[in-house]
Formats: sequence, structure tokens, C-alpha cells
Amino acid sequence: MKEKKNAGFTLVELLVAMLMSLILITGVGQFMAASTNNYQAVDKQVNLQMEAQSVINSISDMVLEANNVAFVTASDGEKYFIIYYNLGEKSSTGGVMDKTTAKQNIIWLDSSEHKLYLFTCNSKDDYNDAMGPKANKMLFAEGVHNIQYAIATATGNTTLNAKGLDASATQSAPMVKIDVELWSKVTSNSKKEDGYIYKASDTVAPRNEIVAIP
Repeated sequence: MKEKKNAGFTLVELLVAMLMSLILITGVGQFMAASTNNYQAVDKQVNLQMEAQSVINSISDMVLEANNVAFVTASDGEKYFIIYYNLGEKSSTGGVMDKTTAKQNIIWLDSSEHKLYLFTCNSKDDYNDAMGPKANKMLFAEGVHNIQYAIATATGNTTLNAKGLDASATQSAPMVKIDVELWSKVTSNSKKEDGYIYKASDTVAPRNEIVAIP
């Protein structure tokens, strides 16, 4: 009886098998990389939407409890959205709360760093810090490209300025329109075009009686 000889694989067969395995592994790797990139892209977009909506909701809640709001341009050109809570009320010393002493939240956009900051002010010193050195600033949101405030009326939007909402207006509940635009970059470049952009907006009316800003 003759013994069967096991010839094994030839060198050519091994090379072909290795090449096919390499092609398969490369294809799987590319598929996984594409899937990971798609997941990260979707995740960034979802996070951006959630962040924008969170900013809008937080500001709207602040405005809801206010008795006036204003948009102020300081002497250095910086712009502030000021939300007042107890304008016109008497202080513990017997004085009347004005725009520098009233309890207020001040929102400031650092346009160079695209960061939104919040200042909680309970005294004139707090107000002066917010308008000056900003030592007590609290990070509110990042990636904020733009934020705008306006007065919403039946005929359209009008500019919100330092005078705030009109306390004598016939409209019982003046509406404040807030628009925020956030973006997140996806490359090493810091260009807006390189990332995802999401805009959110809301219109809200203070529930308290509007008090004129002195």
C-alpha cells in the first residue's frame, strides 16, 4: 500500500492567502473607522443641539422671573444682557434699587474665545466687577458664536437697548426674543466653516410687572 504524501501549500498559495487576508482586514478597518467618524459626528451634533437648547432654556427661565431686561453697550464696547429682578424696590438702607444696585444676572459673550459668561450680582460692587475686571465671571457655555436679544411685538422685532422694556406700554406682557448660535469645530482649524452649527431661539415674557429702568 502506498502512503499519501501531504504536499502542503505552495509559496504562491500562501502569498495569495495573505494578500486576501490583508485586503479583508483593510476593508474591515476602513469600515470601522468610517463608522466611528460617523458616530462622533452625530454625537457632536447632538451635544451641540443639547447645549444650545440648555442655554436658551436657562436664559428664558431667568427672564421669566425678571421685572425688566436691558441690552447695554459699555464704554469699552463690550455688550451685556442684563436681567433685573427687584428694580424699584426699597433696599435695607431705605434707598431704591436702581440699575447698579438691583439684584441682577448679567450675561456677557467673550467673542474672542466664543465663551458665554454669567455674573450674579447682588450689590453695586458685583455690578462694577461685571462691567470691569470680571473677576467673578462664571462660565455659562462654550462654542457660542453669536447671541442676540430683541423685543418681540405684534408687528415684528425691535431693538432691545439700555432702556429695556417699556413699563408704560399697552402690551401687558412684553416679549423678549433670544437667539443663540453655537458651533463646534471638527478639524484643527478654528474656522466656523469647519464645524457644525446649531441655532436655537425662544420668546419669553417676564411674569412680573415691568418696572422702568432709572
